[in-house]
Amino acid sequence: MTEFMYFNEIIRFSIGIMLLVAAYSKTIGFQQFIETLASSFHFNKALSLAFAPLLIAVEYALGIILIAVPEISYWAVSATLIMFVSFTLILAFMLFRDGVVKCNCFGAEDRPVSIADIARNLICILAMGLYLFSANSTTIQPIESQVLLFVIATSIAFILVNFHQVISVLTKSE
Repeated sequence: MTEFMYFNEIIRFSIGIMLLVAAYSKTIGFQQFIETLASSFHFNKALSLAFAPLLIAVEYALGIILIAVPEISYWAVSATLIMFVSFTLILAFMLFRDGVVKCNCFGAEDRPVSIADIARNLICILAMGLYLFSANSTTIQPIESQVLLFVIATSIAFILVNFHQVISVLTKSE
């Protein structure tokens, strides 16, 4: 299973970067995130005020662990996978039920969730599943390899964070 060791590092870094971007976006748009929890997810104000900082802290913590602490990344990926599956199921249900839902996932205040967002989450879920399936092939790489893998992961994370725009550009070009 050593063929997965580079993929695992890219997955670990990509998901970690995405979590940090999501947490940072929610932090700078904190008030909007609280309002979105209340309006789209039907949280009351007190629950929104309690849940928002908790979710942001979990995203920051998991992102930092995935990037900086590879020794416990299996458990961080497991926790992130549970979070992604739960959140994707909730978003998909609400999108199906209500037709329009906003989540402020990456700071997009006025953009509703789309099928592209669900697809992005499914891609991440599959990648994390692959990571967990082949986690025994993870080995610490030399720093030169780590830097290269981090750069590749940053590019992938950028594409995934902006997946709805990528899909929009691709469908308009046809």
